[in-house]
Amino acid sequence: MASDDVPDEHDGIHASFSFKSRNSEKDDTAESQRLDPEPPQSNMAAVVGVVSGLQLFNPDLLRAVPAWVALRHLRRVCLRPGAQIAPADLFALSHEVKSISEFWSHSWRARLSVKFYLLLLLKNGCAAVCLGTMASILVAFLSYEDLLPGWYKADRIEVGRFDGKVKASPLVILSGLIASSLTLFLWRSGDRVFLDQLCIHQGDSKLKAQALVQIGAFLKNSRKLVVVWDPTYLSRAWCVFELAAFLHSHEDEKPARVVVKPIVFAPAAFVILIGGVLLMTFEICLPNTNDIFMLMGALYLIAWGLLVAHLLEDFWRHVDVAEEQFRTFSWQSVTCDCCSMNHLGPDGEVIVCDKEILTRCLIEWFGSQEAFESRVRTSVRDSFLGPITRGFPLGYSWQLGANSYLAWGMANLFASRAHAGAGEFTVVVPIYCVVWWLWLAPIQYFTLGQMARWIHKKHVGKLSRPAACAVTFTRYFGYAMNCGLPHLYQRLLQMVLDPIIAALVFAVTTFCWALVAYHMWAKPSK
Repeated sequence: MASDDVPDEHDGIHASFSFKSRNSEKDDTAESQRLDPEPPQSNMAAVVGVVSGLQLFNPDLLRAVPAWVALRHLRRVCLRPGAQIAPADLFALSHEVKSISEFWSHSWRARLSVKFYLLLLLKNGCAAVCLGTMASILVAFLSYEDLLPGWYKADRIEVGRFDGKVKASPLVILSGLIASSLTLFLWRSGDRVFLDQLCIHQGDSKLKAQALVQIGAFLKNSRKLVVVWDPTYLSRAWCVFELAAFLHSHEDEKPARVVVKPIVFAPAAFVILIGGVLLMTFEICLPNTNDIFMLMGALYLIAWGLLVAHLLEDFWRHVDVAEEQFRTFSWQSVTCDCCSMNHLGPDGEVIVCDKEILTRCLIEWFGSQEAFESRVRTSVRDSFLGPITRGFPLGYSWQLGANSYLAWGMANLFASRAHAGAGEFTVVVPIYCVVWWLWLAPIQYFTLGQMARWIHKKHVGKLSRPAACAVTFTRYFGYAMNCGLPHLYQRLLQMVLDPIIAALVFAVTTFCWALVAYHMWAKPSK
């Protein structure tokens, strides 16, 4: 878990345990003597017994920190990567708890900025969506009451069937974006989380040793394991150990509460949201009767879809890496910081190999190293990959959050049509909002993800030139059709049917299509 100025994983058990003979203070309690930060090699069995036993011998060391404090710390590290913060000051941010709400398991080798935004979305995303939607509804009401400025133009959707003009203003959708952005960065989630840099004293070797040997106990007393996954995760000994310890200590829970979020989720969610806001802002602000602007909007829609598809292809590349890592998993191949230092400390003393201690713990739990490796390749793999390969690539709730711009834009449309007295054309707006937000947009991204996966598995670089060209054409044509066909279908229904009937037909047919598509393709990775 090392990255730039950030220490590797928990700095390792080697940071606190040394084979070199030294005079050390004797603690008053027998348990503290067992966990003395510098035991002789003969005490290895005692250390392994404490780690593998998953017993919390020192409840004072079970610590957590409010999620907003952990996020503030990560943001500070992102903004000032070279800044030095006293370990005692970091440790003081955490406090003793009876149990941990979430144990954040991650590799410090991942890009810290992307990891920060992923955790930010995970903890504050729901509040951001709710408050952003409430703000857009409030501003829509003020616009309807003519308390906010705007201008009047023809309504493109029903042009020719409604002669009046509607009030246009980007304030509704922009208010949703601003309110959700402020909430995302300023909301203070009080969930008690475990973040190693804050909950383990990095400057006191004795406290650090006592905490490290009880990592398993910390995981046992955690209600949820949040895995921030990147391609380096399964190559780090401590990361694999944390995953194994949580699943082992929660094996009675079916299923164990493991939340796996690849770091690629963060940029994908932001691209979907920001791209959607820009699209709806263009439609609100630009003239609806100008063919050039309509063509520009269509081209933007396709370009935006291609960008999202590229991110989904990147997601599937990461999934393939994980599948290969699980298929070929070997405990011998994982690494930890002490191995890279050739098991020598800063002063040249021989240090304990973290992996040796963790290996003995795993053998204690699973019977043998081979049995553990088999478990990782099967049940651990299913627990890990199942949630991110089954169904919607980003997860349904994350899709709703990323597509919340639809509710903001529909609130604007509803207010402008109601203000113009458009009658039945106003009534259909909530129907279209429900359709696009709850199932049509999610199934579009779901289909886009399946297409991206198919393209990725074709390995265009290994095909002949004609075959590669055909796959590439299919790729872009499929992406464009996926983005444009629902809009064309909606427009066709509006041209031939009454507004309310068209909206209901659109809702029923797209819902049936969403069910069929989901049940055809929503299968876990094999």
